[in-house]
Formats: sequence, C-alpha cells, structure tokens
Amino acid sequence: MDHHQVQIEGLTRVVNFIDRKRGDESENTRLLSSFREQFPYQIKEIYPIRNHVFKINTTKGAFILKGYSSYSHLKLQEAFTASLQKEGFHKTYSYFQFDQDPIVYKNNFYGCLPYIEPHHRSFSFENEQERHEGLNLLHEFHQVTKNSVQRYQTVLAEFNIQKKWTERFAEFVHNIPAVSKYIPKEIIAKWINWANWSLEGMNKYCTSIEKDHPVILHGDVAHHNFLRKKDGKLLLIDFDLISIGSNHIDLLQYANRILPFINWELTQFYHYKNFIPLLSNPVYIYALVYPTDLFREWNRIIREGTEKHPYKLQMVMNQSLLMVKLRQQFNFDLMKLVSS
Repeated sequence: MDHHQVQIEGLTRVVNFIDRKRGDESENTRLLSSFREQFPYQIKEIYPIRNHVFKINTTKGAFILKGYSSYSHLKLQEAFTASLQKEGFHKTYSYFQFDQDPIVYKNNFYGCLPYIEPHHRSFSFENEQERHEGLNLLHEFHQVTKNSVQRYQTVLAEFNIQKKWTERFAEFVHNIPAVSKYIPKEIIAKWINWANWSLEGMNKYCTSIEKDHPVILHGDVAHHNFLRKKDGKLLLIDFDLISIGSNHIDLLQYANRILPFINWELTQFYHYKNFIPLLSNPVYIYALVYPTDLFREWNRIIREGTEKHPYKLQMVMNQSLLMVKLRQQFNFDLMKLVSS
C-alpha cells in the first residue's frame, strides 16, 4: 500500500470517528476538507473535543482549533491572551498567528492554539492543596488584569451580578413546574427564600461592589478551566466570558465551586485568606447565600432538555439533594453574620 493510500485510509478513519460524534457524514467530510484547505500545515488527524473545538495533529505538531461566532470575538481573544503574556502572566496559552486569513467554517472563525500536553492527574477542587493553588492563580490573574481595565473598557461589558442573578432567578421560577417533578417542593421553597433574601440584601448594599477596584474577570472559574501541564505547572485557560468588575465576583464564583468540597462549613471557609474580604462586606455575605449553582444547572438541564438523560439528571439531583442540611446551616451562619 503506497503513502497516498495510507493517507486516504487515515482520513477515512477520522471522518468515521467524527461521524460517531456528530452523526452527519457529509457535514463532517466538508469540515475536514475545509480545515485541510485553510490550515497552513498538513493535517494528519483531527478529533472533535466539543462544539467548535478540535484537536489536530499536523506535520508541525499538535494544535487546538477553537471556533468563535464572530471575527471580532476571535481577535479579542488573541489580543487579550497576548497582552496577558506581555504583562507577565505566563500561566496560560497564546494564539498562533499565521500570515493568512482566519480559518472559517460555517460562519465560525477559528483561532489556533498550541496543544498543551496535560498532566496525568487533572486539576480538581476535591484536593485542598489544589483549591488553594487555583485560588492563588486566580489572584495572580487579577493582579495583572487590574492594570488593563482602562484599555478594554470600550470592548468589554461591565459585569452586573444583580442583573444576571435576577434573570437567572426568573428563569428558574419559570422552570419550577418541570423541576418539581424531581425535587420536593419544600426544598425548592428553601431555594426561593434564599434567593429572595440574597437579592434583597445585595440590592441594598450594591454600591459597595461598585466601589471595589475593578479587574478583568475570568467569568468561568470551573475546574476544567484550570489546566495542569505535563510538567506540573497550573494554567488558567478559556477567557470566553471575560468582563470588567470587582475581583470579588470571580471569588464568589470560585467559592461557590469549592463549597461542596468543604462540606459547606463556614469554619473551613475562613482557611482561604482570599475569601476573608467576602465575609467582611455584607453584600458578599448576602451573595454567598444565593443558590446560583442550583439555578444555573436546573435552568441549563431544562433549557437543553437533558433532564431525560439519566446520568446528567442524576448529577444535578445529587448536587441538589445530598447536602441540603449542611448548606442550610451554612446559610444560617451567614445570616447571623449580617444580623450581628
């Protein structure tokens, strides 16, 4: 079998692999062909990772192709990651720049990132040392981006947490008939009470958020956006949701992510020095009570119709039901802090 036949068979296997993921042979064949025509290096293999994100193996090494809905969004991501590197934050990636037009497929504009070989052990909030490490990395990111706010004020929105959470709450209330098929109504009623109490207090003290020194917020500090390289170095990745706001907004989100792993214990919360400012300002105490994670996940699962997917449904139900009493005690302790 000659080299040409080997290459054709390899490409056929790639197409078949994508077909199993996407279920549309003709579309994926066109995608593969389009990437091969536009990419400056010869593509040997291509693998879908998630929607509009692909790993490609080429004659010059491995890359990630990540699609954006607009050319301006792609250019913003390229500029922002380049400025991070220039200003001394090297614990992330930067885009490759090619002397050609951007790669385009079906109205998505693709940027090219280096493929970073991951560590055999993924970053996890389950590990206390890694929780601290991730929090320190986020602090480093904020220290750098606070000097970039003025430069990005015309292209990035200011994050309004009250508006976002009010909209999330309204969507959840609309979804209550569907959620109540799986979650007892008395538990849903607790969530509603926490949300009302939280938003009322946040609106009362909202000026204290506005006075905080702004930074560029990451906006999605989930565990999968902390990538540990093969050499052990931890990186912060995926800046699709960047905006301008108080650094405490990212800290609130990070706190919400790790609280289940410290059993919603306020005493454990104090062990994270970066969180101490949250507990000295009433607006953030109110914010910590808001069940943003529960509303987010139930809204998503109802919106996408994935409540019919047993695995995804079970994950959200576990998140909702397994720590009800612990979370209720945590919120009660926070409420006492405000009233004391």
